[in-house]
Amino acid sequence: MRRLFALSALLLLLLSSTAFGARRDFGKFSVDVPKGWSADSDGSRVTLMKGRMIMEIELASRGKKSLDTIAKEVARQYGSRDCEDIEDYYVFTYTEDGVESFGRVSAPKKGMYLLVLMTPHDNDVMFDIEESIRVK
Repeated sequence: MRRLFALSALLLLLLSSTAFGARRDFGKFSVDVPKGWSADSDGSRVTLMKGRMIMEIELASRGKKSLDTIAKEVARQYGSRDCEDIEDYYVFTYTEDGVESFGRVSAPKKGMYLLVLMTPHDNDVMFDIEESIRVK
């Protein structure tokens, strides 16, 4: 019985790890990029893409602004009116080329904010990618 459990756990671990191609470093942060996805950086923002699924990640200075102020400014920039405070981060929805999309603003490090945009926002893989972001 123990052997079957250990084999099952090993198989599950192998199958879950094959979904991601590699951990990529982008200077200020690193992220797991799934197999079949492309990842490019323009120096300030990282874009991950697969077909119509697009995820953008940006880590920037807050300056003297509060996270609340930054989150509301970003949400307005994307045409959203529903910026919601969820304990230590903010979420909002917006429409990108007719597709309902999702934004998240958090403060992973003092004086910084992390912006994650997902188009569309209903894909579990995108949430797994978001959870893999590690700020340096």
